[in-house]
Amino acid sequence: MQTKTETLASKTYDVDDFAAAQEFYHSNGWTDGLPVVPPTEIAVKACLDWALLPPDQLIGIETVRAQPITAEKLAVNAVMAGCLPMHFPVVAAAWQAMMKDEFLLHGVTSSTGGCAILVIINGPVRLEIGANPGFNALANSDRATAVIGRALRLALINLLDVRPGGIDRTTLGHPGKFSYCLAEDVAGGEESYRRRRHIFGIGNGPVWGPFVSQVLGFRTIDRRLRCRRRRRHLCWRADVVRG
Repeated sequence: MQTKTETLASKTYDVDDFAAAQEFYHSNGWTDGLPVVPPTEIAVKACLDWALLPPDQLIGIETVRAQPITAEKLAVNAVMAGCLPMHFPVVAAAWQAMMKDEFLLHGVTSSTGGCAILVIINGPVRLEIGANPGFNALANSDRATAVIGRALRLALINLLDVRPGGIDRTTLGHPGKFSYCLAEDVAGGEESYRRRRHIFGIGNGPVWGPFVSQVLGFRTIDRRLRCRRRRRHLCWRADVVRG
């Protein structure tokens, strides 16, 4: 099923070639310091069509700055991050969770403690998009988790102006601020998932899509990825998108 073709509202620019596109985006501060995929109209529309979202679909409003986030703008940043159309529904769902008031997105993104947003993907979609739940999690384990995590960061930079020294007041960052996404391995069954959910202190969330996406903001990274309540330096916010 395809959505009705609609005109995109984003401004377009003409560049000579791929290299010129890179320099153009870098000079405008629209990247995370790494090369980006030029977001052509065809690529952006492909993401929107896959997710069955019209370009002007409101994903949410960042309440502190009263900044609306639309599906089109998310799709532009997803393409820049290297996302394929099948990755975009996960990006959109994660942003829907992030925009909920209880997530406190402004606090997460303006912290001085290096807070980054972690996305944990579960459900059938992790297999459909090729997310690897096994070896080398939070590193170069697969394309899906790398580009989905990066898409969230690029959208924060370009849509909410979360740039170092501006909104982002981090004094010491970490690689999770480039991309911070992993797939959960549920081979151990539902009981294994329940145990992990208890460790992270995550409750039930709203039904928004055909997958589970847990979005957490951490002040610092625990080396063993375990939340210990007695650690004073660890602060998290969590929300769950379940389908």
